[in-house]
Amino acid sequence: MIRKLIKKSLKSNFFQRIVAGIIYLYMHLIYYSSRWQYIIPANYDREYFTNIQNTIMVSWHDNIMVLPHISPFQFHKKLHALVSPHNDGKIISNTMKLLGYKIIEGSSNKNAIAAVKKILKILKSGGNVVITPDGPRGPRHKINGNVIEIAKISGSVIIPFIATPTNYFRLGSWDRLIFPLPFGRITIHFDTPIVCNKNTKLELEELEHKLNKLGSL
Repeated sequence: MIRKLIKKSLKSNFFQRIVAGIIYLYMHLIYYSSRWQYIIPANYDREYFTNIQNTIMVSWHDNIMVLPHISPFQFHKKLHALVSPHNDGKIISNTMKLLGYKIIEGSSNKNAIAAVKKILKILKSGGNVVITPDGPRGPRHKINGNVIEIAKISGSVIIPFIATPTNYFRLGSWDRLIFPLPFGRITIHFDTPIVCNKNTKLELEELEHKLNKLGSL
């Protein structure tokens, strides 16, 4: 009975916006109560990440509660986020909009072609996109989209990153969503940017390995 009520509520735009507002406020609590550390690869500096363009930021779906604060340089205000159009995704979309993101609706199994076209247009105009390639339904920590092909076509730079909070718990969702708690430390690990073109040799397994290695640091 309760589960049916929750499912019905999730379809309500009003309910989705209320939940998004609560998450938005909670994310600000996390941001201002946490100690943040940003680890940038050797040979790269603050200026590079400040002025970054034509880039695909890639992280796992279990990091979505920390995505809005991935940079101390506030370039997330220039980011477009790919979000699935299902009911849970609409809550995420509303939250990300409140935090300054522009939203691209689509996933590997819904509105995929339209989403890819929009991503390519954004990247070719110098914009930046953040993608969680194991979403929206998994398998967990397995890339199920065409992020590498998009990067090759658009000549983009892929930057893998992972957030590791010290205080958190995991939800029982398919992705084991990391739910950060206040008053801890959150470390954002950025991997070496991967410059892509049509001749770039980059396998899905290699990108998966990079993300999983960052998560183990």
